[in-house]
Amino acid sequence: MNKNNLYAVILAGGSGTRLQPISTEEKPKQFLSFTDSKTFLEQAVERVALTVCKNNIFVATNERYKHAVLQTVTHQIGGVITEPAKKNTAPAIALSCLQLLKKNSDAVVLFCPSDAFIPEKESVKDYFEKAFEYAAQNNQIVLFGLQPNRAAIEYGYIEFESRETMPPFFVQQFHEKPDSQHAQQYYEKENMLWNIGMFCARASVFLQVFEKHAPTLLKKVQNYVDGTGSYEEVQSISFDYAILEKSGNALVFPVDFEWYDVGNVDIFLKLQKKLAGEIGK
Repeated sequence: MNKNNLYAVILAGGSGTRLQPISTEEKPKQFLSFTDSKTFLEQAVERVALTVCKNNIFVATNERYKHAVLQTVTHQIGGVITEPAKKNTAPAIALSCLQLLKKNSDAVVLFCPSDAFIPEKESVKDYFEKAFEYAAQNNQIVLFGLQPNRAAIEYGYIEFESRETMPPFFVQQFHEKPDSQHAQQYYEKENMLWNIGMFCARASVFLQVFEKHAPTLLKKVQNYVDGTGSYEEVQSISFDYAILEKSGNALVFPVDFEWYDVGNVDIFLKLQKKLAGEIGK
């Protein structure tokens, strides 16, 4: 596997509405930190840097936050992929793939959110390497799914087929955030994982799937790239809704590293208190 073909894009265009009032539109959660530690965006960049060279690391954000991104990680990344307006994850991924293919027709891209807290960054390295290796050789999108440790209602779930002896496993179905009864049922099943919003494929494969399941969206993003259309015309929709739930050809690596969604206010405050206590020892 040629490391020059490996790219990582950190998705950092959100306004942090789920974490209000801790997060604001002026300073959304990707630019926050626990106590005086590194921001979540910096931590996300450091995680992918274990596998991807600096010049192949990009941050996708909207115009409003471009300056903040550059202030935070300009010396740790290869560049910023900027949307003129916030349009959710599907357009951001399509735009990123179109731009990266201009740089490298063999680009294999790992997309990661900027707002997850993973205490041990080394714990993800092997999983990133496995995903890159599989995606480089196959025409499929590979996801990461976290082994649930409770019956959570705030996350979507990935149901997978465990007929294969070794991962990645074929995704059988995506499940929306459940009510408490369904969450308990999911938790008790051995083939259910939390969807943590990390996925990998060749850039050309991502675009092929967009062409099949969201051709109008892709066309409008392409028009914007070509200078023949406005980005305001692009539909605002998540990658899960636009692509993953329709593709029928995704696979998942079950992962077991420690992971927290800092978009949850209660979790954010508990972690902040815990880490402040550890630092004060």
